[in-house]
Amino acid sequence: MMAYFAVAALIMTIPLVLIEIFFFEVQYPTNEGLQIIFYIAFVPSFLSQVFFMKGVDTIGPNSAGLYANLVPIISTFFAVVLLGEVFELYHLISLSFVFLGIYIFDIKARNTG
Repeated sequence: MMAYFAVAALIMTIPLVLIEIFFFEVQYPTNEGLQIIFYIAFVPSFLSQVFFMKGVDTIGPNSAGLYANLVPIISTFFAVVLLGEVFELYHLISLSFVFLGIYIFDIKARNTG
């Protein structure tokens, strides 16, 4: 299924690449740029999917899907710590909703299981 999305993205990108080649000065990536592209394509994209599938096999799809909701929390943490973004009130409200949803699911799972 993901291959269809990749092919669609490729097809939609081709006209933009052609416009850049014919109307603008093309900047080809350096060796370091190619290494960065490879790293970004392989490590976060591929390995995260492999680890997530292993997690789904280990703890089941319901629990794994629940913990996928932690992605915005982890992203916010890294944005504040690594990028120096300011932690605002809307961050706190959003994170509270995510934690509340996980808590409600956990209570429901304990009562039914």
